[in-house]
Amino acid sequence: SDARKARAQGLEIFLTLKPDYDIFTDTGSSHNILPSSWSGKTESQIGKLLYDWVYSQLEKLAKEEIYPAIVAVGNEVNLGFLKEKSSDAADGRRTGRLLAYGWRAVRDYAKAYNPACLNAVHIAGPANAEAAVKAFEAGGASDYDVVALSYYPGSSIGHTLPYSSFSSMAKAFSGKKLMVIETAYTFTTGSRNGVWKG
Repeated sequence: SDARKARAQGLEIFLTLKPDYDIFTDTGSSHNILPSSWSGKTESQIGKLLYDWVYSQLEKLAKEEIYPAIVAVGNEVNLGFLKEKSSDAADGRRTGRLLAYGWRAVRDYAKAYNPACLNAVHIAGPANAEAAVKAFEAGGASDYDVVALSYYPGSSIGHTLPYSSFSSMAKAFSGKKLMVIETAYTFTTGSRNGVWKG
């Protein structure tokens, strides 16, 4: 697996655990849709399923002596998380309530296997980060260590950086680490309009 290859090379692992699925077409995408086997459950039942799934995935890796340094539960969760339908609007407070289950699983795994493991919250677009994190925290999700960003500047996706630098952005998340974990899509297409030059 990629994780074993990374371990063999002495690399640290940033692991995204994603029980949901995405739909991609030529004209758009729908993110973070609830697994069909979880459909029809209450929010608390989904949370318990999420906790169990996250813990079990991390425990399987631990049994292979693979210990991620950072775990993100969900991918670009400000776009929605474990939505019943792709057309459902993102609900930051609900996402926060569900993330709390996943992050608790990461903490419990860390106590048993990997004390240095950090929780990350993954946000699409730096301009969306503060509002998204505030909504998640209002839902009860505050036990994270890293704000992990997708940042695709340029005309294709068009993320912006509404700060003078990433250093100034980091001040908005006092006490948290700040990482860019997805980028460069616009470089692959040759579209470089609006690229931040900081």
